[in-house]
Amino acid sequence: MEGQAKRDQGHEAYRAGGTEFQYVCDLCDEKTPLELIQRTEEPVYLCPNCYKVISAIPGGKIKDSIMKFLMRNVI
Repeated sequence: MEGQAKRDQGHEAYRAGGTEFQYVCDLCDEKTPLELIQRTEEPVYLCPNCYKVISAIPGGKIKDSIMKFLMRNVI
């Protein structure tokens, strides 16, 4: 595994060759360059593909439950 670089609000960033930092998507676990990661208010870090899917879900109990799951706070 690549070297751990830093933590941001419970999210770990990894150095991917050179100086590029990557975060792990909270939904699919894909490492995504820092400039492409989407941070939600919750805070949940999502890759562009997962952000697109989550953004398309209308607000309400289902979306709230998904966001709580992604924050690992299901209570």
